[in-house]
Amino acid sequence: MHQSIRSFAVKESKLLDSIGIAHMEEIQKIVIELTKQNQDRVVEESGIQSSLTEEDMKQYLQRGNK
Repeated sequence: MHQSIRSFAVKESKLLDSIGIAHMEEIQKIVIELTKQNQDRVVEESGIQSSLTEEDMKQYLQRGNK
């Protein structure tokens, strides 16, 4: 009985983990797109170009999840 409970818990944990990862990737895409749009607006309004890259944004988001 203990083994089947443990097996079920492990399977459910893996499923929830994969769902969580997919959800975080979707959130990451949205945040990056919104940030790019905001950067474009800042450039238009101020003439100042941001040095923030898409890779920088991804790294920042990943650090926030830890």
